[in-house]
Amino acid sequence: MASSVIPADKARIKLFKEMTPATQKLAEEFENKIGHAASNVILTQHILGARISAIMDDEATYGSNAIEQLATYLQVPGGTTYLYALKTFADTFTRDYVKQKSAQLMSNKSTLTVAHWLHLTKIHDDKARENMLTRVLAESLTSNDLEKEIRAGTAGSVKNTRQGGRKPKMPTNPLVGLQRVCDLSNKFVRFESAASTAVFDALDALPADRVTDSALARTEATLVQVKNTIEKAQAMRERLEKSISRMKKVHGQAEPEKTEETAKPAASQEMATRKKKKK
Repeated sequence: MASSVIPADKARIKLFKEMTPATQKLAEEFENKIGHAASNVILTQHILGARISAIMDDEATYGSNAIEQLATYLQVPGGTTYLYALKTFADTFTRDYVKQKSAQLMSNKSTLTVAHWLHLTKIHDDKARENMLTRVLAESLTSNDLEKEIRAGTAGSVKNTRQGGRKPKMPTNPLVGLQRVCDLSNKFVRFESAASTAVFDALDALPADRVTDSALARTEATLVQVKNTIEKAQAMRERLEKSISRMKKVHGQAEPEKTEETAKPAASQEMATRKKKKK
């Protein structure tokens, strides 16, 4: 007999119904255990964050370089950046709140992750943060989905948003860089057809209640970025045309490399010329 723990999505509901009652009971038991395990991982990270906050408040005891030392000694993935993010996590949410929400399953029976909580800390307003968490649970948003929502501005204003991303890594040689330029250009062109309907047509049909300050700001910021992209693309085009023009001239002037096959006719011609001179 199925209980209220039946998975929400159709494929899982169908599979659940195909199980024997005994297997259904096991599925529910394992699902609960997995949920508790995920919740315990999150609470452990919250405890670490609270400890980091206490360490930073007691520099006289732990020293001014304690966080860096711990990150290096423990070989923490993400280093000090991750440890500081845990501190923000603990400062933003109480342990009881995290425990309560982490115990809740999403509509597809997935669980919240530490990454979900770290992304939520970026939302400035408490109410907006709560609304976004409700959406995550109701719509089964992955941590990547949540990050995209926050970056798109649909979750409201964010804390200390870094613009532009990391500085790109320098290519090892010009041809590698050229391939990178080609790949990025191709992605942009291919996305245009999808953006035409999924983005621009959708924006034109956006209801008034969803035309928020953040939505307008994001649209205006995107326009600025697109204009900047056009300018950079034009500059790249001019540089490429100039490079191609030069390369064609150099390529035409370059003496073809002599191979063994091309060297034989030349040697024969030289010997024939010498014989004529002797006569």
